[in-house]
Amino acid sequence: MSNKRRNHNWQTVSPGGKTPLPLTYMLYGKSTGNDSKSHYAFKGGMEGVGVVATGNDHFKDGLLVQDSNGDGTLDAKTDTVVGGINITAPAGATGQALHNITKDGKTMLSVDTTKMVPKPGKRWGGSMMMLGFEAGNAAGKYAVTVTLLNQAGNLSSGDGSSYTYTIIAK
Repeated sequence: MSNKRRNHNWQTVSPGGKTPLPLTYMLYGKSTGNDSKSHYAFKGGMEGVGVVATGNDHFKDGLLVQDSNGDGTLDAKTDTVVGGINITAPAGATGQALHNITKDGKTMLSVDTTKMVPKPGKRWGGSMMMLGFEAGNAAGKYAVTVTLLNQAGNLSSGDGSSYTYTIIAK
């Protein structure tokens, strides 16, 4: 498989394979300002966010949860649900999943961008979340959509912003 361009989107894997590069997401909190200038200037991120494999009727393939109690463990019942995951897969495919990346046996949750890339992070603001994807058992196109809720913690608030990565299994 070739991923010569080193792009996080449109990666190629074998059926059942894992993406060689993480899927990266920039996460921003909600501005409290009432005008476009304050919204533009807002750079607050959402730290401590990761994936919980348990989905619901709307987000079939998992939930995005923020470790709001600071215990280092994500739990959709005690922490804040901030969004969800839906994966479109080839017909009959099973086993596809978006998952947290681990480093030295520890789950990597979203962190302030300045902790990853100090100079650009200061300019960008926000937080960065890096996730891994494992393709299902069938060849074809997988579309991985991560959607934030309109209002964190309120599953009935509707969808906010979303982003879709496309992964090809062949």
